[in-house]
Amino acid sequence: MLTWLPIAWKWLGDNKDPLGVVLAAIGVAVAAGYVVLTFRLANAAREQARLTEDIARETRHQAEIGRQAFEAGHRPYMELVPEDANFGGDPQKQYALVYSIENHGSVPAIDLRWTIVVRLGAEILIQRESEVARILFPGKDRNVRITGTGAFAVEDPPRGLLLEARVDYRGASGRDYFTVVHHEAEPPAPFWRLTHHELA
Repeated sequence: MLTWLPIAWKWLGDNKDPLGVVLAAIGVAVAAGYVVLTFRLANAAREQARLTEDIARETRHQAEIGRQAFEAGHRPYMELVPEDANFGGDPQKQYALVYSIENHGSVPAIDLRWTIVVRLGAEILIQRESEVARILFPGKDRNVRITGTGAFAVEDPPRGLLLEARVDYRGASGRDYFTVVHHEAEPPAPFWRLTHHELA
């Protein structure tokens, strides 16, 4: 019935060396194919890892932008305006300064502290700062008044006289902020030119 078996067996016996070479070549080709496939899989895995890291980095970046946007809309913004600035013949002693501090933000300003400095060139004539932390609610303002000694006749301030005011405060998130304004006297006045404004 299986008359071809003896013939096939004899053929295999007669051709075992060439057949071994062919089978070995096929084995080498299969192994090479596995090496190429493994290399491609490793490259794909590395590319996937890079892509995953890029996505994670972009996600973190978007989250930070979202946090900053939320905070920008939910923080206090203090405005500092010199409402009145009068000086006498001795600007180091004869002065009356009034600053308005107003909260234009959407949340209260907590632990509010102010500093006012008057300079003439590099010399500090006056330096005053608040002693008590305060709170200022949105849409509200507060006047800060500092005065020297005794009554005086108001005179034009010396040219180059600088008013520097700073208010430090904290938002509801606990983050610290500040507002700084500088004004320079430009007599004949009373006229004060804004030379610096910083909000952070």
